[in-house]
This record gives sequence, C-alpha cells and structure tokens, in this order.
Amino acid sequence: MSLAVVTVKRKILAGEEAGREKWFGQVRSGTNIPFEKLCRQITHHCTATYADVSGVMKEILNCMADILEDGSSLQLGRVGNLRLSAGSHGVEEESDFTLRQMKRPRVVFSPGKVLRTMLEQVKFRKEKVKVVEKEIPCDLPHAI
Repeated sequence: MSLAVVTVKRKILAGEEAGREKWFGQVRSGTNIPFEKLCRQITHHCTATYADVSGVMKEILNCMADILEDGSSLQLGRVGNLRLSAGSHGVEEESDFTLRQMKRPRVVFSPGKVLRTMLEQVKFRKEKVKVVEKEIPCDLPHAI
C-alpha cells in the first residue's frame, strides 16, 4: 500500500523563517467511502445482512457518544481507544477561572495494534498535481 504525496508551496508563519515560502509534501486524500458502502462491504465478509450491519453500526455510534460524554474512555478491541479531551485558556489567578475558559472538546483516537502495524507498513509515492482547465463551450448563448 502507498499513499500519494503532492508538493505544495506554503508560507512559513512563525519562527526564524517566518515569511519565507517552502515546499512541503502533503498526502493526497483518496475517495470518501460512504457509510452505506462500508456496510455493504462488511456483508460480503460475514453472514449478517445490510440491515443488520447498518443497525448495529448506528447503535455502536450512539453508545460511543453516550460513553464518551460521560467522561469514560472507550476501548474498541484491536482497533484502539477513544476518549474526550479539552483544554482551556489560561488565567492569572485560580479564582478567575470559569468554565468559559474551556475550549471545545475533541475526540482523541489512539490506534490499536492492527492500525499501528498498518501505519508502520505505509509507503509513499510522489505524484504531480494535475491542473485541469475547463473549456467553455463557444456555442452557448452568453447572458447580457
């Protein structure tokens, strides 16, 4: 397996090199697999129907949200762990701290052994960015 990498030019915003532009590698995302397609693929590898897989996966998501919202972490077998995390803005005195200083919470995922092994095996391939120029048909009437 290999991930496509394209080069992009970006301005450095901080540090000694602030203002300079450098080229960076950026992983190019593949296609977005919809939930329905994932459910169909799972049905090809087991005896469960699409309705079974879809229903169970939707209920898993609901349960995950409930568990995380209660402040617990969630262990997903060999897939990994999920937990909520949130930081805050700092204040000078402890007595000045209110819950308004809290930042938006986020879900932290720590991959399990299966995904860590996959990450160790990932290779990269460099691709050129393809610039697509759209042609404007000349036979269309122009709006005035």
